[in-house]
Amino acid sequence: MWTEDIFTQETNRKIVELISKGYKIKEIAVELSLSEAAIQKRIAKIKKALNITDDTSILREVKRRGYL
Repeated sequence: MWTEDIFTQETNRKIVELISKGYKIKEIAVELSLSEAAIQKRIAKIKKALNITDDTSILREVKRRGYL
């Protein structure tokens, strides 16, 4: 299901899951014990892998591709 290289990493899958639950970057950072900067970098890589430019498209695109 998670065929994109970016989604082979558990942390990235968890970030998308938490975003879908309405978590904010700060809350995701606390939940995953990472810095906010690390979360933002991972989100940027997820967007690049999905070929999107805005944050609001992440959930729509992962749902469209069947990742969520």
